[in-house]
Amino acid sequence: MANLKVIALDVWKRLRHLIVAVDQLFGVVITLGKCYPDETPSSYAWRLELRNHRSGVFFRPKIDALFLFLFKQTEHCRKSYDEERKRAQMPPDLRDVAK
Repeated sequence: MANLKVIALDVWKRLRHLIVAVDQLFGVVITLGKCYPDETPSSYAWRLELRNHRSGVFFRPKIDALFLFLFKQTEHCRKSYDEERKRAQMPPDLRDVAK
């Protein structure tokens, strides 16, 4: 039974990596390359809103509302931005090197 749990966690981890990769590609495509290749649209929207950019001010609340409705997650864009700043998507052995 424990083995099945480990396998399920590994499958979820791999699936999450694929979802994040598609999300990052989507961000670069919809912004025509303005979003960094390793940044999600959620993080980008938060970063734009911090700069009082109109597209961030417009899209960030909508993205947050979508994630609240679908996943009951509050402050999704801020959390995504915080994860980017921690370099959470990078392999653990590269996180300290990138600082």
